[in-house]
Amino acid sequence: NPQLIGVTVHRDAVLVMGRETGRVVSTKKPYSVHWVQWFTFRGPLLCRFLEIYDSGEISPAFTPDRASQ
Repeated sequence: NPQLIGVTVHRDAVLVMGRETGRVVSTKKPYSVHWVQWFTFRGPLLCRFLEIYDSGEISPAFTPDRASQ
């Protein structure tokens, strides 16, 4: 479930900040992660996309419990 935190526009760049929560299907563990998406445009065309997030925030949710291995 993504949640929009903020949007900043400057010249040819758009910065989108958000948070996502959910549950990993394979482990059934919940996760929560903040992220930033950076879009750069050249005229009307998208020429670059960059997404940044901390994988350390979500990696425990993808790790199975030892008992279920």
